[in-house]
Amino acid sequence: MIAYHGSNSCFKNLRIHKSLVKSSATALNEGLGIYFSLDRDVASSYGKYMYTLEINDNYIKDFRVLAVCKKYVADLIRYIYTRKS
Repeated sequence: MIAYHGSNSCFKNLRIHKSLVKSSATALNEGLGIYFSLDRDVASSYGKYMYTLEINDNYIKDFRVLAVCKKYVADLIRYIYTRKS
């Protein structure tokens, strides 16, 4: 899957740091986070720099589907408990 990220920051590597997700602009509008779009035009509206990312489809989860959410949470809980031991 190809996704796009628009930003006013110029960078070579995408490294998610707390300061990137605590922008007052995103906190007031969309909520905290780093946002990607499948639509290049939408992403370009967020800044003058455009980044294109290829994302392995195996990492994509459709959380609009309740069964997908439940499985993800169950797997996450199982992972946490097995790492704790």
